[in-house]
Order: sequence, then structure tokens, then C-alpha cells
Amino acid sequence: MSKTCYVTMKDKQEMVIETNKLVTEYFINQKNSFSVDTIIKGKIQSLAPSLNAVFVDIGDEKTGYLPVKEKKYRIGDELIVQIKKERVGEKGASLSDVIYLAGQYAVAGKGKGKCGVSSKITDKDIRNQLKQLADEYNRDEYFIVIRTNALHALKESIKKDIEQLFAQFDHIMDQFHNVSQGYTLHQADNYILKMLKKYYDLEKDILITDDIDLYNHYYELIKDKANIKLYTKEYNLFDYYNITSQLNTILFKKIWLKSGGYLLINYTEAMTVIDVNSGKATNKKEAYDTFLQTNIEAAIESARQIRLRNIGGIIIIDFIKSENKAIQKACMKNFKEIMVNDKMQLTIGGFTKLGLFEVIRQKSRSAQ
Repeated sequence: MSKTCYVTMKDKQEMVIETNKLVTEYFINQKNSFSVDTIIKGKIQSLAPSLNAVFVDIGDEKTGYLPVKEKKYRIGDELIVQIKKERVGEKGASLSDVIYLAGQYAVAGKGKGKCGVSSKITDKDIRNQLKQLADEYNRDEYFIVIRTNALHALKESIKKDIEQLFAQFDHIMDQFHNVSQGYTLHQADNYILKMLKKYYDLEKDILITDDIDLYNHYYELIKDKANIKLYTKEYNLFDYYNITSQLNTILFKKIWLKSGGYLLINYTEAMTVIDVNSGKATNKKEAYDTFLQTNIEAAIESARQIRLRNIGGIIIIDFIKSENKAIQKACMKNFKEIMVNDKMQLTIGGFTKLGLFEVIRQKSRSAQ
């Protein structure tokens, strides 16, 4: 299923993904010199054997925290590290000595890891073909993981992407031997560019942007030029395409449904609870039809809001009259249809004995 990606780089750097005229994802760029995925030359400042970790000077105000399973580092050692979690308050950045570079169709890694294929590609024959392709680029200390975006991509496009990633790694290694501690070896793409690589399919999706540099970059990569458009009107891009009104719903606790029902979204420390409510029904037959329609709308909108708000952790949805098996089946079907292209790992527990619908969704590594 194709989708449309809208990217504005004017007042803010924002990206929206729309599928079937519904906005399902929203991203906004956060600027940070020590942002997630940035690769830096570090120097071991101190050892913490009791924590199975070392502290690394990366040129930030606070030393970074690097977990280590083996006693392989000494004070003063220089090494390449990648930021996995940004500094928060007095707590330094969390680091890794397994380095990743993400391309459009593949991720190249250096360190302990193995070649593989995204778990979201389920066809066995396609998985085997892509695994063989990844294995062709197997090198000492390096590995390749094929991304979901590669499912419909040409083999030549995937190979070109992998070769570009290895060229980046070669450049990083050359720099490492010629720069001082704290030097940024590779500045991670800003958040918007990372999300484009993750969500945007060059082969079939549409990209509309008001940024000329982004337009020129992707214009060279996209074969069907009709799938990319430079927006040049003076009005805000999101306003022009009627996106703003959909985005505004993430500000509200109460979300109205077409049938007259509504959702109440409540956040707690332990979980997120979505309560489904309907209007009054006059008789038993009308009540069932109302409940069914409201629940179908609620399943679709709940899934959309989970993706749009990037809700992670335990999620409970309290549908109306959800002990009814037909209602349960309809809710499950419509919820799954909206979540099928979600990039976050999702576990659907289904309905409990009390009729509550349980979901666990992976929490995003970096906040919007």
C-alpha cells in the first residue's frame, strides 16, 4: 500500500505520513550535537567493573556510559562509539561500541553482529534471496541487515545502497586514525532524514516537500518523477493539504468519532488506557448496530492515534460491549489493518476475560 510523505522545513522541520487520507505518523526534528546515532572518537576515562561498564570522554559535558561484557578496555584507550541514548540532565549519553549506519534498504554494522533480514519480511523465498545478498557483503567485523524497505526494491538498488554504507565506514575509519578524541566521525542524519529512510519507499510512495535541497536529493533517486513534488505556494504545506486539523487531535484527551461516539485517552506511569464511549441507542437492535459501528471506528482511530502520538508500552483499549465475539472480531480486524505497516514492534494480546483489548508496543528509542 503506497503512502504520501509530507515534509516541511520552514518554521519547523516536520514530517507527516498519510495513508488512505489518514495521517498515521508525525515526526519533528530535535537538534542536538550529541544526538542518537552520532558516531564519535572517544577515550576511556575510567573503569567501572562493578557495573560492567566504562566511562568514555566524547567531548560532551558528561562522560558517556559504555556497557562492556568483557574486560577489553583500559584507561586511555581510544575507540569508536555511537550514541544510543542522549544525555539527560546529569546522566551522560549511553554508548555502544557496535556501530551502525542506516541506508535506504540496509543497515551496515561493525562489531559483534550477523547478517540478517528484517523480521517484517515474512516470505521465506524472499527472505532467503535477501539473506544471500547480505551474505555477499559479509566482511571481517562487519555485517549487513536488510531493511523492510528492500521488500519491493530492485537488487541493484539494494547493492548500491550497501556499497555506499561500506564507503561511509571506510571514511570513518580513515578519519579515526587522524583526528583527536571527541571528534564527530559521522553526524547522524537529522530526525526527519532518519524517518524518511525508515518509512519512505522510493519505489512506490509519494514525497511532497517545500525544501529544495531535500527535493533535489530524492529527485535523483526516484525513478518515477511523478512521485515527487516541490511545494512552492506561500501557504503552510500542512494547511494546504488539510493535515493540520488531523495533527491537532494529538493535543486532545477526547477524540470524536463520526458515529457520535468518542475516545478518551489517558496516560499513566504503567500504561495508556483508551476508553471507547458511544451515544444513546433507543432499542436492542439499534444498540447493537451502534456499538458495532462505534467500535469499528474506535479500533481504526485508536490504532491511528497510537502511531500518531507514538504511544509505547502497555496499551489497554476498553471497547463497548466487548464480550460479544462478533464485536471482538471486527475490532481486531480493523485495528490490525491500521497497524500492519507500523515500524515499531507490536504484540497484540487480544481480549482478556474481562473484555479489555491488550497491546504492547515498542517504545521509541528517541523521543520526538
